[in-house]
Amino acid sequence: MFTTLILLALAGSIMATPPSLRNVRSYDQPSTPKPVLNWGDCDPGLVITAQKLGLTTKASCANMTVPLDYTDTESNKTHTVEIVKIAARVEKPRGSIILNFGGPGGNGVQTLLTSPWYMNATGGEHDLISFEPRGTSQHFLRASCFDSPVERRFSQQSNPARHLLSGSKDENTVTTAWEHASASAKAFAELCASRLENVGPYVGTAFAARDIMSIVDALDEEKLNYWGISYGTVLGATLAGMFPDRMGRLVLDAVATPTTYYNSYYGPENYEALDALFKAMIEACVKAGPEGCPLASGNSTADALEQQVFDLFDSLKTQPLVWPGELVDFTQPSAGTYLDDTALRGWTISISYNPSNYHILLAAISGLLAGNVTAAAGARALAESSTEAVQGEALPAIYCSDRLSVRDPRPETARAAAAALKNVTTIGGMGIESMQLSTRCAHWKFDAKEHYRGSFDLDTSENPFLILGNTYDPVTPLSSAQRLASNWDGSVLVQLDGFGHGTASHPSKCIEKIVTSYFQDGDLPDDDIVCEPDESLADIITSSWQAVKDQI
Repeated sequence: MFTTLILLALAGSIMATPPSLRNVRSYDQPSTPKPVLNWGDCDPGLVITAQKLGLTTKASCANMTVPLDYTDTESNKTHTVEIVKIAARVEKPRGSIILNFGGPGGNGVQTLLTSPWYMNATGGEHDLISFEPRGTSQHFLRASCFDSPVERRFSQQSNPARHLLSGSKDENTVTTAWEHASASAKAFAELCASRLENVGPYVGTAFAARDIMSIVDALDEEKLNYWGISYGTVLGATLAGMFPDRMGRLVLDAVATPTTYYNSYYGPENYEALDALFKAMIEACVKAGPEGCPLASGNSTADALEQQVFDLFDSLKTQPLVWPGELVDFTQPSAGTYLDDTALRGWTISISYNPSNYHILLAAISGLLAGNVTAAAGARALAESSTEAVQGEALPAIYCSDRLSVRDPRPETARAAAAALKNVTTIGGMGIESMQLSTRCAHWKFDAKEHYRGSFDLDTSENPFLILGNTYDPVTPLSSAQRLASNWDGSVLVQLDGFGHGTASHPSKCIEKIVTSYFQDGDLPDDDIVCEPDESLADIITSSWQAVKDQI
């Protein structure tokens, strides 16, 4: 996307169809026996947790057998998909809604069990279903390149590019960082190649789409009703492209532009709302005041606090905070003996997904500004426990296997990407996580057995979809939802004037009413509707801080 070279590479990949794709003449499902679902009890521990969080109806689980390789009709090898169903609140459900919560690589079973909001938002008259996408399961086709979490943390922390890149907007520095990161990523890719030989080719979005349609077949339902969040919107768009005649009602929430996902190098537009979100977070903190926000003081202003944070980033880049020995914890994502600005930027981006965790970041910053290492470490512990981990190496396994057009390890490509990204965000620096993922993709050894090669300019006028986007989404900005809606005739975009990643992060009765009406009756509001959240950000920060301040 960023250079002519990449566009040419993409064009070449479209024209030259790999042999493995020629076995599938269309995107119709291959002729295989209909899968069978034998529902039983779910993991008791998960169910107890779900009930504490608001689960009120029965949860059932099942395993479904599908082809390991949908493109090889001669093979009898199979894959087992783990599925969960939350029963509707009515005796005779209207059918099922399948949900994917993103990633790629997120945990579908656990997330659905512990997220009762989705039953409320869909009206309670459908069974809700989710599943473990390929690569994410603990039991089947697991994408894991390491033997322990500690090994994985060490690999993440030892990436030399993090120390060169973080906070830098200098293109030469980015090129140097790329060269270091490329060497580290090549070693990572070689390791994964040795451990994922029987996994790597069989994960990817096209096969995930086919697994979903296999679930629909097993349920004896003609059409797919679907709610996809974040990467789940890419999966949803792919489903709509591959199986247009089998689409029922689709909700795409926190839109990741599918063409960007498949074809671009960095996707700098992903971060375009991050700085505005952080500014609004600081303003809400000031509004909450010292009693409601740990960073606020009696005479502080939002502009002054924001500048203090920017100065803190600069300071940590050259003078990292050394953790006292008793606070070092190598089992945690921020494992290490010190805190630099890369780690703090990572906290900022991760925590910005969920407004109910903003107080954690604000408490950490407050402790750091005051030189209170213990308070900062307490916030760190809460931050680590509140961030959702992607399963193993499912993220690079799926993401990189999908992206044939961005296998370009040359420094000049990184420089072009840096030029596009450098003016997008101050908080995100140069996007160390994006760069690490891109370097890994550049050296990744596996290609997904199947890729969707069709268009995403879909005619949805006969069967319109519902598109949702938050005003302040840190990684899937509203503009992505707007672009998708503009390409899909008849589909409607609803904006939530709220914070976080996806509408569930900042609940709104307005959103719930619209989603319920759509799934139950197919009704859509007029375009350009803006919903307000149920609770202001200042109130969320205040209540969240009051609940935990004695723990820090």
